[in-house]
Order: sequence, then C-alpha cells, then structure tokens
Amino acid sequence: MSESCALSFAAICQPMNEQSEMEVPVVNFGKIGVIRCRRCRAYVNAFVKWRSSGRKWQCNLCSAMNEVPDVYQSPLDGQSGRRVDLLERPELCNSSYEIIAPDEYTIRAPQSPAYMFLIHVNTKMVQSGALQWILDCILACVDGLPGEERTRIAFGTYDSKIHVYSMKQGAKMPQMLTIPDVEDPIMPAPWDDIFVVKETFKDMVNVLLEKLGEMFLETTDEGNCMGSAVDLMCTITQQIGGKLSVFNWGRPNVGKGVLVDRAAALPSQEPERLHELQLGKKREVEDYYVKAVDATKYQLSIDLYQFADHEFCDLGILREMCLFNGGDLRFYPAFRNSVHGTMLYQDLRRSLTRETGRSSETAKAHRG
Repeated sequence: MSESCALSFAAICQPMNEQSEMEVPVVNFGKIGVIRCRRCRAYVNAFVKWRSSGRKWQCNLCSAMNEVPDVYQSPLDGQSGRRVDLLERPELCNSSYEIIAPDEYTIRAPQSPAYMFLIHVNTKMVQSGALQWILDCILACVDGLPGEERTRIAFGTYDSKIHVYSMKQGAKMPQMLTIPDVEDPIMPAPWDDIFVVKETFKDMVNVLLEKLGEMFLETTDEGNCMGSAVDLMCTITQQIGGKLSVFNWGRPNVGKGVLVDRAAALPSQEPERLHELQLGKKREVEDYYVKAVDATKYQLSIDLYQFADHEFCDLGILREMCLFNGGDLRFYPAFRNSVHGTMLYQDLRRSLTRETGRSSETAKAHRG
C-alpha cells in the first residue's frame, strides 16, 4: 500500500497511555535473561514464529533464527504450530508488555525523581503575566510531584545574568546567587545546596514560589542568556538527571548560543521563504543540538516553553534542544494573558502530573 500510493507511513507509539482499557502485563525473565534476537536485538513477542519443535524461534523483524533456552522451551501445537503454553506467557499473547530490566540494562542505579525549573524573568515575561501563571502552577503541583520524600527540586532564573537559589538547613529563606559571567558560568555553590530534597525544604520552596514574582516585578532587564543558563543547570543536575522545564521569551541575545534575527533579511511579502527558514535543517548555531545530545548523557529531559511577541524567535534552532531526550516543545506566539494564560497553566500542569517513565527502553514488534 505504501508503494502504490507513494505516501509515508508512520506508527505512533504512546507508552503509558492513560486511556488504555487494559493493564499492560509485566514480565520478569529472571535468570534466563531477556530473550532477544541475536541479529537485530528485537524482543521476543507475539508475532515470532516457532521452529524445530519449539527449540528455535524466527524473528518477525529480520527473519533470523534464534536458539530457545532450555528452560523456556515448550511443545508446539501440531495444527497451528503455536506453543501450548502461549496463554501462560504474557509476552507471547499481548501486543505490548513491560520487562523487568536486569542490572546490565541500567547505566546507573535508579535515581530519585527530579524536577528543575529555569525561568526567563525579563520585562516581557513579567509584564505579560506569563511568569505568574508559571509560578502559580508549580506551586499548585509541587506537593503532588511523584517520589514523596525522595524527590529533588531546583530553581533557576535568568535575564542578562543567571540566578540560582540555594537552600540550606536552618535558613528561613532561599538565598539567590547571581552569576554575572554568562560566557563562562561557574557553579556558585555545591550542587546539593541548589538541587535539594523537596520534602526537607518544602516550606522554603513554597516561599520562593510565592515571592519570586515580586522579586522581578520592577525589572527593566531585556537580556536573555538561555544558552548559558541551560548549561549551568545541566552541570547542577548531572549527578541525578530528571526533567528540566525551560520557560523562555524571544531569542537568546547574550552568553552562549546567541541567535540573530535571520528573518530580518527576508522580504515580508515572501512567507514561503520564512516557512523554509523555520523548517530548514541547516544549523546556523550548533549549541542547542549539542545541549540535546549532552542531556541524554545525564539522563535529563528538557521541555521548552517558548514565548514571543511578534518577533522571530527562531524555533527552527531552539526546538533542537528537546530532541533525543524525550522533551516537549510548546509555543505561545503573540502571548496574551487573557488568551494563553489558562492554556499555559494546563500544559504545565499536565507535564508535571502525568505518569512518567524514567530510564526506559522502547522496542518495536510487528508482523512481517
């Protein structure tokens, strides 16, 4: 069908579908190890074929023949050629199943659930009302973040400088630490003073979220050092990883990853060329692609909430920061408080409260 109509086909895989009517079965292969194809590394599944009286199985993806471990062998039905224990093996009678991964599948021991929030606090973010929507939503959701007493949390803000917030035992208020050198930012405090256990510093986190809007209420700073700020947050969180939510207005204009207005040279009456500019694969700046790759090394997922007036914010480059690491991009063009505020709140709330997988591996299975 694909060849006859000359159209691209794609399959959408949605792990942890909350609307599923059935519970996804969990399989533990135990001491025999996870059964996979020796050639293409596909997992044994409901669509493989059994050969040689059950002593071998044929991969449904690459057709390679594989040996079946002795303890996993089963007689075959004479008529259908299927295993007689088919219905007793969830991995052989379901289209989806989860595997208890053995130690060799993990890069490191499972880490605590972790959330980092990096917020642009320039004039437009404050005056538009977006900052308050962000803070209100985080405050409403922070107590319900998964992990309970294990959950870690960190906050950073930026304009023409970077600000992180240190929380120490015995202090009544978080301490704002400012990093003015955005070309080569350094860690202003031990990482675990910034990336703190939420339950231990619950009151201090709430105070910060309640006061942060007031701290920048009179700001006149139009700077944007997002590239440098993301680099610093990655350094702070690399010991554990987690989810980094970045809230950015416009284009970075100072520090690392500065973006110029590439659309300025295009005639305004040629929207096709502007469209090509946004979707083009040519990278004028490599920084955000590199950040996306580096985030995977730290087991860090980056969500970007991008805001704009009517200016060109270069999503064609900024979107790359969410690639490869399971991050999402949400765009609010010509942001207006009355129109987009509730949408922003709901998008962020969904991201913080949805069921989330960590350190997972996805496999494909299909007929033929």
